[in-house]
Amino acid sequence: MLTHIFISYFGKVRKRSIAFLFLFVAFNIISYGQNIDLQSANISTNDAIKYQKVEWTIQMTSPMLVNPYDYDEINIKATLISPSGKEKVIDGFFMQDFNLNETNGNLTPINQGVFKIRFSPDEIGTWNYTIRVDSKYGNDELAPASFTCTESAEKGFIRVSPANYLHYDDGSQYIPIGYNIAWHNNNPVLNYTTWLSKLSAVGGNFYRLWMPHWGLGMEWRNGNGYLGLRKYKETNMAYLDWLIEYSEGKNMGIMLCIQHHGQVSTNVNPNWSESPYNIANGGPCATTSDFFTNQLAKNHTKNRLKYILARWGYSTSIMSWELFNEVNWTDNAVAIESSVASWHAEMASFIKENDVYGHLVTTSTASEDYGKEIWNNPDIDFTQSHIYINNENIERAIVLSSKQRLKEFEKPTLMGEFGLGDNANLSNIDADGVHIHNTIWASLFSGAMGTAMSWWWDNYIEPNDLYFHFKPIAASTTKIDFLKKDLQVGDAIVQNAPGDLTFSTSLGWGEKATDAIISVKVGNTYSNVPPLSTFLYGSQWNTQFRSP
Repeated sequence: MLTHIFISYFGKVRKRSIAFLFLFVAFNIISYGQNIDLQSANISTNDAIKYQKVEWTIQMTSPMLVNPYDYDEINIKATLISPSGKEKVIDGFFMQDFNLNETNGNLTPINQGVFKIRFSPDEIGTWNYTIRVDSKYGNDELAPASFTCTESAEKGFIRVSPANYLHYDDGSQYIPIGYNIAWHNNNPVLNYTTWLSKLSAVGGNFYRLWMPHWGLGMEWRNGNGYLGLRKYKETNMAYLDWLIEYSEGKNMGIMLCIQHHGQVSTNVNPNWSESPYNIANGGPCATTSDFFTNQLAKNHTKNRLKYILARWGYSTSIMSWELFNEVNWTDNAVAIESSVASWHAEMASFIKENDVYGHLVTTSTASEDYGKEIWNNPDIDFTQSHIYINNENIERAIVLSSKQRLKEFEKPTLMGEFGLGDNANLSNIDADGVHIHNTIWASLFSGAMGTAMSWWWDNYIEPNDLYFHFKPIAASTTKIDFLKKDLQVGDAIVQNAPGDLTFSTSLGWGEKATDAIISVKVGNTYSNVPPLSTFLYGSQWNTQFRSP
């Protein structure tokens, strides 16, 4: 990156000594007030397609930039006017281009860095735009230009609704069906191609992805390709570029989890000792609590959020931004709960102000009792729970959680993680995935906006090949319109009975049951109970006996 900009600058100072130039690079000295010169913005296409990416590559000369990722130093913006007259202002971003070998997953750099702008048009017709750069070294603006946008079969971005369910811009329902695939084990291309192709083949349309430093993280302390705060790891971001485009091709929605609890914890999965926010690593925070209150720390986080929005906000595959994984596991979370809630309010508001596409925003906790102020914030679009219990009837706890969340916060809810206990070994006792089957069906029909999300993707679902469980429930969502019917959870109760009401199944095998069950209480007994078949018949065997 420095070499690329250095070459551009070198043409204007070639008579000066090489020794001075090396000092110039080493100390990032800004030269003699040279101004920004915005030369051109090469657009990827002048015939755009609705909801698909349009990309500009910026050509300019400038002084030596200290940090092209820092929006306080330099910011390139596009102001777009839609065919209906609506204005959208989007940020550009600095990135390095790579060639990706999709066979072995290797990356080969193409250049040393360039500024780009990405946009997804949501109206057909002519879009007019201007591109401007504002920096510490001056400002510049290109002449107005335009492109046209035509209709497509794309459904658009994912939205909340007055019901408990989500929908696309075109009005069709979106029921998330999938599980966590939070990080890769070795090569991200090979791993994600394997996992997502199998999930897609059975109708899955959703997964949850983390951005940790051992996965597709952007920012961490120096080492292993990371360079500290506001200096983002290009290889990981190149893989994420590929993964988002791959997901678009599979019609997959992504809940992108931007931060995990270990980054701000010294106790639970602790990574604070390695965090770039830690003062010991050159960061602004003396304690973990400072992460939520220190203004410079919050500014660093907002810079990263702005970059994420600029680079990946265009994609309809981004279902939601998740601000934190299980924030209640950060240090002293209960004692500083108001500060954590205020941090969420500030960051959610920042995203809403800067995300012209209006992606959903959420976060997560591992405690049903934590975060009520967070969940009540109107900028948090849906609630999320995580449940791990060593109980074969785990689906009952998940149903109860969904019903309670819907009642208390009156917004959609999702079971973002679940598992039998706190390790994959307990789940592997159930090699056939019976609890997966029970839980994904029970969760969706508990009023949740989608199926509960199993956590053990690489050491349970994949080795046991349990993808088949998702196929029937995916098929059911093509036949049941949860959204338009505004389906709600109903309660079935028996009144004035000392216990459960039991009907005997007296007809045995191969008989067709009566279509209706009508019982009349006479004294302390029920009469006129029709005979019932011992078996329930599905859609494959003995279908002549079905009586839905």
